[in-house]
Amino acid sequence: IDAPANVTCGEMFTATIEVGSGFADLASLQYSLNWDTSELMYASHANLLSIGGGAPLVAPGVTNPMTPPGIGYFSYTWADPTGTDGEDWNDGTVLVEITFKVLKNDVAAQLSLTGDPLALEVSNYAFCSGTVSAQPASVNLEAVTIDLEPIAPVCPGTTSVDLGYTATSGSPDEYSIDFDSDAEAEGFADVDFTALPSSPIEISVSETASCGTYNAVLTIRNSTTGCENSYNIAVTIEDTQAPNLINSNVDCSSLNKSNLNQCLAVAAIFDATTLEGTVAALYQDNCGSVSASLTGTAAGNGNSDCSWTFTYTFEITDKCDNSVTCMVEYSGGDKEAPALVNVNVDCSSLNESNLNQCLAVAAAFD
Repeated sequence: IDAPANVTCGEMFTATIEVGSGFADLASLQYSLNWDTSELMYASHANLLSIGGGAPLVAPGVTNPMTPPGIGYFSYTWADPTGTDGEDWNDGTVLVEITFKVLKNDVAAQLSLTGDPLALEVSNYAFCSGTVSAQPASVNLEAVTIDLEPIAPVCPGTTSVDLGYTATSGSPDEYSIDFDSDAEAEGFADVDFTALPSSPIEISVSETASCGTYNAVLTIRNSTTGCENSYNIAVTIEDTQAPNLINSNVDCSSLNKSNLNQCLAVAAIFDATTLEGTVAALYQDNCGSVSASLTGTAAGNGNSDCSWTFTYTFEITDKCDNSVTCMVEYSGGDKEAPALVNVNVDCSSLNESNLNQCLAVAAAFD
């Protein structure tokens, strides 16, 4: 049996059954060609050798109780009862050409000359039977293919990413995408079979998905033949760069405040979270927005009403949890002299006059 070594799923190929060697003085020949019907489908045959007693009798692919389930067959019977000296067939003589359609991929289909349902036998002009050796053929059934390019990582908040490809085989014209449960939980949506565009394939990305790698199975299909093939793909959402200052000369120290005229009790209850938005506004990120959060408040050693210091630490974070820290310092103390409770009532309100006291008594007054 002469057949191609490799055939793509959905394609047609022709296997040739031909004479090997030693076919001399033949009066009859019969055999059966078998194949797995889940892998190959008989399509047609041609070029039956007609010689001597006439055309052979063939029965292609008909279900026969003598063949196992799922096994197709092509039976071949030839005889030349009128011949007196038999027929001589040269090496390489074609007995028949049989065309098959490939139904599967990733398997090696076997074409074998067997005795199911017809016994493999030959006889000469004297009707003496002889033995026949048969050489089978193995055909690698290849899948429809697509040569995929890597998917570039994208930033959080991105809504689509391109999956490029450079070549296909087997004429796939549809594709589907099946995301795993983790990806679906983050908002990724499966794609049912739809027309395969020219490169690239645009994949929708969940705008709200967290940073991470999201796995899916891309399946391509030839809608005419039904042949398909699947590939594991992954969409990566990442940001490896920490936020940085919009202006390197304007950092968190620009928010410092000093010489604040506040007593310690007032300074101690200041809500530094009110500075988070202002701190965040100093920073930018390669993937978009940032946020700032107060992570610590440190009181200065020896704080008092007269002099105090508080240092506030902030963490500035992007959507992938890359972060930097910065500090803002507030300081101050009591800077005001005492003041009259009532400007109209000063110390003169305590004056006393016309006291009936001798000088010695007045001088000793505490």
